[in-house]
Amino acid sequence: MCYDELRQVALRLTQQQFSDLKGKCLLVETKKRSKFQNMFLRVLPALQEARREEEKKSISDVGFNPFNMEPGYTGLFPLDSFINLDQKGYRLNEKTGNMEFLTLQGLVRNPVEFLSNYAVVILGPPNTTGWGKTTFAKALARHYLVESTPRYKHGEAFCYVVSTVDALPKTIKGHQVVLLDEFRVADKEQVIYLSENGFKVLLDVKNEGSIRARNTDIQLGARVPRLMTSNASSAEDWCGGRFKWDMPQRRKCFVFVIDRPLIPGVKSQGSSAFHFGTWLCKRRP
Repeated sequence: MCYDELRQVALRLTQQQFSDLKGKCLLVETKKRSKFQNMFLRVLPALQEARREEEKKSISDVGFNPFNMEPGYTGLFPLDSFINLDQKGYRLNEKTGNMEFLTLQGLVRNPVEFLSNYAVVILGPPNTTGWGKTTFAKALARHYLVESTPRYKHGEAFCYVVSTVDALPKTIKGHQVVLLDEFRVADKEQVIYLSENGFKVLLDVKNEGSIRARNTDIQLGARVPRLMTSNASSAEDWCGGRFKWDMPQRRKCFVFVIDRPLIPGVKSQGSSAFHFGTWLCKRRP
């Protein structure tokens, strides 16, 4: 077996399988090792580096670092492009027992204060598809990272944009954001392994915790922002009866249910991308 073949095998293994193979090879006495075992251990550092590089590539496909974008990148729209940011979200205030309201504009003005303490769920009925929920969430995540990340941590800043918990990396720490796009808790095919307790952990931004995924547990650091978007008419509809939307969830999360577009030029369902792009081109000098 040549190195290229061995490298391809190593890249297909899960982390657990790769670690098990390494351990089994090391347990064999040097003189009793097979040709494969000797070759594997000889090129082990190179294989580990290849796996790290492959992991970096896969991560870059599921999000962005706002400090490391190609010149002229247009995937994120400026926050001053959005409209109707007076729409309000709500959460249950744990001290007063009353509902606390916050506008989308309030999130923009104080991203660090709110995103470091509360999960944010942006919902809208099915007819709001194309109204800019995801576009706004990405722009807000970028704004948070730019405002909160010190210069020496720019290389670590990242927003993970995925639709399932399983697609997240094993560890998510400070100066990173989780954006679960089109994430519907009620969908058992999309959200397979998440338990009710894991759902509570997911919404609990202030504290670190772990949630179950397909192959491993996802470790979420304290104060890691969690943004979620979905088509639903309410938080209860979003959960679909699968999990309770009770006091703990209501305290940990601001829920927005939009009834007006967040991007200009929306004339009908499915037409927003063209109109918004045209509007931006006209807007630029």
